[in-house]
Amino acid sequence: DTSRPGQLPQPYDALVHLTPSERRVLFQMMEGWSAAEIAATLVVSLTTVRSHIRSILRKLNVKSQLAAVALAFGTLPDQSVPG
Repeated sequence: DTSRPGQLPQPYDALVHLTPSERRVLFQMMEGWSAAEIAATLVVSLTTVRSHIRSILRKLNVKSQLAAVALAFGTLPDQSVPG
């Protein structure tokens, strides 16, 4: 591990760059909730939830919601390994 003391190791440091709203959406994604369920729970529009999801994927540098959830759980495999 090449991280400095007090610094999260890659890729977890990306999670700190999420806004509180994006974190709430990500945590609910981790629970298996659909975008519609998240929107209803947070009392926001489905468009807002989808916007948060797009932002989460961009900030975490992943291409799918599944990969974002796997990264958040710490189970995302090394993407540099072919498979």
